[in-house]
Amino acid sequence: MKIDVLLWYNLRQGREAKLEKRLMKREKFNRPVGLAMSFIEKKEIKDLQHEALGEDISRYGLGLITKHSLTQGNVLKLLIPININNISLPVFAVVKWSEPYKDKFRAGLQFLA
Repeated sequence: MKIDVLLWYNLRQGREAKLEKRLMKREKFNRPVGLAMSFIEKKEIKDLQHEALGEDISRYGLGLITKHSLTQGNVLKLLIPININNISLPVFAVVKWSEPYKDKFRAGLQFLA
């Protein structure tokens, strides 16, 4: 029986060594992604909508570069472009982590089934 899960150290520039836990290989995904999130502020529901840049994608999640810091545990609605005819697939994902990246933020999202 072949085991597809490999654990290795993720040594990206400027980051501490972390044990890699991803189950699937990531593919480059350099495309704009629509992002929407609802939250409560002063007893009112607010909506945040903006465009982020997809960095990598796998069967289970997506890496994003955003202008806004995302909070771990928040659920987002993503509009992921699937072809050249401006068709986007709506997908929900949970923020697994977010960290400063240059003058923006990088976040790791896990798709919800």
